[in-house]
This record gives sequence, structure tokens and C-alpha cells, in this order.
Amino acid sequence: EINGVRMWTAMHVFTYGVFSFLFRNDTKKIYWSIVSVFIHFSFIIPVFILLIYMILPKQKLGFYFVIYSVSVLFSELDIQSLKDSVINFLPHQLSVKAGEYMNEEYVEVVAENNASLSKYIHITSLLSNYFKLIVIVYLWIKNRTLFVSEEYKKILIFYLVFGAVFEFLSAIPSFGRFLILCNLSFFALLLFLLFKFPIDNKLNTLIKYVSILLILPILFRLRIG
Repeated sequence: EINGVRMWTAMHVFTYGVFSFLFRNDTKKIYWSIVSVFIHFSFIIPVFILLIYMILPKQKLGFYFVIYSVSVLFSELDIQSLKDSVINFLPHQLSVKAGEYMNEEYVEVVAENNASLSKYIHITSLLSNYFKLIVIVYLWIKNRTLFVSEEYKKILIFYLVFGAVFEFLSAIPSFGRFLILCNLSFFALLLFLLFKFPIDNKLNTLIKYVSILLILPILFRLRIG
């Protein structure tokens, strides 16, 4: 997107480092992800999650699927208690800015603005989410077939970990932007499975039909552009 230059530049710098690690096993490029913090302060959160992800066990996918599913179903958050927890954790310089994003009045203003948006904007978001959920459920069912390779598994776990965290945090205004970061890894993994290693014809068939859900979201993004 072309608004918020620092935010989106930082996101692509972060993604460059992460994808180099996930898809090419180039651990040296992780430094690029850390550099993103100096472009936009909020990327200290993805960097922190990335560091946790790197030490997490990558064997049992079921646990990560459950955590992700719970986060998707979790619709309400106590902004005030979350605000206190985050602010206590962050350094002083960052806590001031984080407090602005989680201010109760700001949350209400954003909620009112979202309520006034056209219905098709909300429908667009739902369609995109339904597409991802259908694919994730399928990957869960077929994980023993699709994710025999540790390479595929670590990419999926990356998405599930980041997706779980930012589904929870998306209730906070401005944090929903990080779901785009999750989407980048989701669609990268999906394309990876579909085209580079077409190991499951049923996956190709599923995507062929459920991709109809993405028509409106794609047109909407083109309009924004």
C-alpha cells in the first residue's frame, strides 16, 4: 500500500529477512528483520515474536493449529488490561507511543469509523478470512501428507505462531496491520505448495474452487491502489 511509507517499508524489510531464512535457510539475513525496527518502532513486536519462534520446537503441528484456532475464535479483548501489560513490558520511549494506540477513546473512534464503512468492505474482509480458514483446516487434516518435510513445517508454524499473536492483538487499533504480514507468509507458503512442489492434487483442486472467495478482496485491493 502507498500510505504510511515507514510502516510498509519496514514490513517488506522484515519479510525479506524472514523469507530468506524460511525459504533459503539463510540465517544471516535475519539481521534485515531486526533492521526493520529502526524504520518503524512497532516492528519490535514482530522481531520479538520471531526470536521466540526460532527457539520453539517444530515437531508437533497440532499444538500450533489449536493455538491459532483459539486466537481466531477469540473476538473480544480487554483493551485496558492488555494496555497495562504491554506498556509495562516495553521500554519507556516505546510505551508512550503504544499507549496512544491503545487509548480507550481512540479505540472507540476507530470502532465508530469502522462501523460507518460500506458493507462490502466488511464482506471483503470476511471472504478473505474464510479462504484462509478453509485452507488452514485442510492443511490441518492433511498435515501428515503435506508436511513430512521439515522445510514446509517450519514455514507453516511461522504463519500459525504469527497469525495467533496478531489475531489476538488485532482488536487493538493499528495492530491489525500486522495481519498483512501474516498474509504474506500464508500466501507464500500456499504458492510454495501449489507450484514449486505440487505434492497433493487435492490441494490444487480445493484452491481452484475456493479461490472464488478472493475475487472481491482482490478487486478491493486494486481499488485501494
